[in-house]
Amino acid sequence: MNNIKLLVATDPTYYGSDAGPEDVQEYATFAYEYLLRNGYEHVEVEFVDRYPSGAADTQASLREEIWAAYRGN
Repeated sequence: MNNIKLLVATDPTYYGSDAGPEDVQEYATFAYEYLLRNGYEHVEVEFVDRYPSGAADTQASLREEIWAAYRGN
């Protein structure tokens, strides 16, 4: 089974200077659906204030992939 607990930051600076809570939720929904379409069977979204830094951020490349798809949507 391909499962993931995806971290989604609630800090709006990750989404643009004028981003609000609805933008964070829109991104989280997109990321959830994106992962389901791309081979994950179970996706859990966990909202965090900020993403981990450095080596602790094990989802950085996946997040970049999702963000690129989101921006291209």
